[in-house]
Amino acid sequence: MPADRARLLLDCDPGHDDAVAIIVAAAFADVVGIVTVAGNAPLDRTTHNALVMRDLIGLDAPVHAGCERPLVAPPRHAGFVHGESGLDGAELPEPITPLDGTDGVEFIIDTCRS
Repeated sequence: MPADRARLLLDCDPGHDDAVAIIVAAAFADVVGIVTVAGNAPLDRTTHNALVMRDLIGLDAPVHAGCERPLVAPPRHAGFVHGESGLDGAELPEPITPLDGTDGVEFIIDTCRS
């Protein structure tokens, strides 16, 4: 991997848009981790989607689950855009590699400090 590649920590809610973002980031940056949050779909689905994408593209980066709702507002998922799973429309395999952790905030802090 070239030394001039940017180091990138993704904080995302993988629906179709962030699935593409993960692929592009892996191609052009050193992805040091992915933290998932609820958004396009509930947290369990966005985390599942991140794990599936990591496996599909062979990305060697930890995935940590983060916040299951916004800090100051009720959750509003985008099932009308991304489907209930966040990635409706694609036949995806089950993830092979496990979740690395469930404290996404601490992972972000620790990664930035290191």
